[in-house]
Amino acid sequence: NIWDGNKDNIYLISSIEIVDDLEHMNLDITKEHIEKLNNSIYDTGEFINIYDDILILQTCNNDKKGSYIIVIAKKI
Repeated sequence: NIWDGNKDNIYLISSIEIVDDLEHMNLDITKEHIEKLNNSIYDTGEFINIYDDILILQTCNNDKKGSYIIVIAKKI
């Protein structure tokens, strides 16, 4: 879980991915975009849908230049 300091905003991690583009930053949320965001390298047992409030955290990936590790979480 991720807590943003507000007792009403707790997020559950649904996906962790390694990407080499910035498509995850696309704000035009479509069913296809959500399917890509659900493509986790770990089985979290959670998935997001177009109705979820989501939070995306991004950091550089030191293992592969030009790639990012992203953590996608949904508000619960």
